[in-house]
Amino acid sequence: MKLAEEDHAKDAASSNSLHRRSADARGGLRALQGKDHTTHEVAVNEYFEHWDNTDNRLTRRLAYATITNGYYDLITDLFEHILGMSFHFCRIIPGVPLSTAIAQHEQYLAQRLCLREGQIVLDVGSGVGGPAREIAKFRSVNIVGLNNNDYQIKRAIRYTAAEDLSDKISFEKGDFMQMRLEAGSFDAAYSIEGTSYAPDLKAVYTEIFKTLKPGGSFAVYELIMTDSYDNDNVEHRRIRDIIEKGTGLTNTVKISEAIEAIKAAGFDLEEAEDLACRPNEIPWYYFITGSLSYINSVYDTRRMVQMALIRQRFVRGLAGVGETWGLFPPGSKQMMDALDHLSETLIEAGKQGLFTPLFFMLARKPR
Repeated sequence: MKLAEEDHAKDAASSNSLHRRSADARGGLRALQGKDHTTHEVAVNEYFEHWDNTDNRLTRRLAYATITNGYYDLITDLFEHILGMSFHFCRIIPGVPLSTAIAQHEQYLAQRLCLREGQIVLDVGSGVGGPAREIAKFRSVNIVGLNNNDYQIKRAIRYTAAEDLSDKISFEKGDFMQMRLEAGSFDAAYSIEGTSYAPDLKAVYTEIFKTLKPGGSFAVYELIMTDSYDNDNVEHRRIRDIIEKGTGLTNTVKISEAIEAIKAAGFDLEEAEDLACRPNEIPWYYFITGSLSYINSVYDTRRMVQMALIRQRFVRGLAGVGETWGLFPPGSKQMMDALDHLSETLIEAGKQGLFTPLFFMLARKPR
C-alpha cells in the first residue's frame, strides 16, 4: 500500500481553520460551540462523502489518515462531553463506577506489560492523553504519545500540564504507519483501540516492533470483528460497514487476522483474549444503551443521562435548532445522529457476538 506523504503544515493550517481557539476552551459542548461554522460544515460533508460516494473499502483504506483525522476533528468534543478523557470501552464490574472501570482497564495494560518506574513507553494513538496520564501516575513511567490529530495533541498537552505531568508525558505528531521515532528506543508500547484505525494491522504492528528495544513488550486492545463474522453474510457486512462509518475505521478485521498480523510483524505472541468473553454480568455495551435501567453505580448517573439525551430524537432535533440559531456549527446534529446509529449497531453486534472492543493481545520483541 502506497502511503501519502505527511504534510504537518497543511494539517496544522486545516486544524487552526476549523478549531480556532476552541482547543483552549473547556471540553465538550463549550469547545464545540467555538468552531468555525463554515469549515465545520465542509468537514462534516467531506467525512461522510467517503462512505456516501463509494462502497470501495480499498479507497477508504488509502485515505485512512484523512478519514481518521477528519473523524476526530469532528467527534472529540462530543466524546469529551460524554466520556471524559478516555475514549474507549472497558469491562464493567457490578457496583464499580464507570470512571473506575476505565482506569482499571488502562492499569491492566500497565500490569501485563510489567512496567517499571523510569521506563520509556510509547502510546500509539494517544487521543487527548487520558490513558497516558493514568498509566504514568500508576507506574511512574515516561510516556510518548503518538497522535496524528493536531487538535487532540493541543488538548492533551493542556490537560497534561494541568495535572503537572509534562515532565513525564510528551506528545508527538505523527502517522503510526510511517513512524519517525528512533528505532529500538522504547522499553514497551501499548495502544488502546488506536491501531484499529490502521489500514493494515501487520504494517502498523511492524512499525511498533521497530521502535521497541529487544525484549520490549507491546499490549493492545483492538476494536475488531470476532471470528463469528462472515464476510459472505450480507447482514454481517451491513453491521461492519455501519460500525466503520460511525467510528472512522477503514479496515476492521477479524480476531484471527489480528493474531496472524502480529506474528507476521515479528512479535512473539504471549497472550490473546477477548475480555468480553469472560463471565460478565454487565455487557461492555451497557453504557451506550442510554437506558437508565442499566445504571451500574450511582456515580454513573450523570454519564448515563448524557448518553440517554444524545440518543433521544427530540434532543438531537434541538441540536438542529441550535445549528439554525448559530449555537452549534452546521453538521453537529448529523454527527449526533451518526453516533446514535452507531450505538444501536454496536449493541446489535455485541448481542450477536460479531464485534468486540475488548480483544487483548500481549506480545514481545525477541531478544
